[in-house]
Amino acid sequence: MEAYRFELPSSALPDTEDVDSVLGTLYVQLIDGTRCVWENMSLEYYEGLDGVGVSTGKSLKIWASRRFFVRRPPFDAELRFFDEMPKATGPPREIRAGADLDLASLSGANLSGANLSGSNLSGADLHEADLSGADLVRADLHWVDLSGADLSGANLSKADLREACLVGANLSDANLSYANLTAKSRGMRTNLAGANLAGANLAGANLAGENHDWPVLEGGADLEGANLSGANLRFVNLRGVNFSGASLQDATLSLANLAGANLAGANLAGANLEGAKAKEHTIWPGGFDPEAAGVVIK
Repeated sequence: MEAYRFELPSSALPDTEDVDSVLGTLYVQLIDGTRCVWENMSLEYYEGLDGVGVSTGKSLKIWASRRFFVRRPPFDAELRFFDEMPKATGPPREIRAGADLDLASLSGANLSGANLSGSNLSGADLHEADLSGADLVRADLHWVDLSGADLSGANLSKADLREACLVGANLSDANLSYANLTAKSRGMRTNLAGANLAGANLAGANLAGENHDWPVLEGGADLEGANLSGANLRFVNLRGVNFSGASLQDATLSLANLAGANLAGANLAGANLEGAKAKEHTIWPGGFDPEAAGVVIK
């Protein structure tokens, strides 16, 4: 299976006479031959492409999502810039443990049972991919599109899922223990809306949010029977989430939004609910007094 990444040799930059002193243009060609033009880029962005710890492709993706500049197909007159680029060489990147698959295009791929432990998949497109039973221990999944993906039974222990899109993903019985699902930068957040997390293990997972950067779990996310013992859910929007029979022992739920959540039969022993918000129709375990635990009922 092939996976593509950005090729940005020095000749991909336009000639100096074609670059405005404030706003310039960057010509990008993928290994698969796709060509695109990034315009209205200030020179500080060019310099930022070599930033330590951030791939070129990821930088471009971040800037484009924030509409800092425009991406478009090339005009005929600009094709000469691409013709001057050296041809990409080397085989497609392997899909294996520890692989570098940054920004890979793997939408709909069958990776069931694959060993991708420790791999770099940051910014990759894994929309509707089959990753059931896959080994993703300590994998870098920052900014990955996993919407609609099948991750049932996958091992995501200690994986980096910051700002990942998991909308509608199937994470039933997945191991997310000690995974990081927090926001990496202000204004970005992990999105788990509508995800199926029934039976998932999130023991020690970090989903904590600050200000408006909390992960999205609302919209009917299913955590029935999930293990969230010791998980950090501070400030997380848990509106309408199904926690029935889940273990939230020693979990941090302070300032979380539990409006309409179903916690019937959940284990809340030692959980911190100080300042959490709930509605009268929030369902609690039998005999549990939410107000005594510091929950604000509105």
